[in-house]
Amino acid sequence: MRRWLPAKRAAEGLFGSPGAAAQIFFLVIGLPWGLLLAVLFPPFAITDEPAHFNRAYALASGQLGVIQRAQGAFVLLPPSLGRLETRLGDAVRGHPESTLRPRTIVAALGEPLGAHELEFVDVRTAAQFSFVPYLPQAAGIACGRLFGATPLLLFYCARLSNLLVSSVLIGLAIGQIPTRSGSWPWRR
Repeated sequence: MRRWLPAKRAAEGLFGSPGAAAQIFFLVIGLPWGLLLAVLFPPFAITDEPAHFNRAYALASGQLGVIQRAQGAFVLLPPSLGRLETRLGDAVRGHPESTLRPRTIVAALGEPLGAHELEFVDVRTAAQFSFVPYLPQAAGIACGRLFGATPLLLFYCARLSNLLVSSVLIGLAIGQIPTRSGSWPWRR
């Protein structure tokens, strides 16, 4: 266990808390694992994922709320986002045994955004939430748009920014856990 001691002291100096070693441990395990899941899990495979992505994109475009109509709750989005969802999501959503071929995903990477065209998109499953939970994804989408990312790259920007922000928040929470000398696995 002596080999942990210098790493622990370095971590405490970097993060400034007694639980810093636990924070480092979480980030070393959590970030690579989360990155693997974010990239390998098929886009739009979960039922509500398109609505949440669309809500985050709308927020990145400056739409804090939704437009309420009798038919549902709507935001204005480029039609390319709907085409992407149809092309990738319809094949795997609700079918866990299904997979997407890599060439399908690579082909979707080349589809342009076309942000100047807009259409109303129903996001009623995401309309019940405040815009606040979508801020990390919206920040990732906004960064991707600055660099001219395609709709699928924007989707991955949203996933990765969500992973980064949630990992930092969990790491900060771990740093608040009371520790005592001799606690596993960082014994003194």
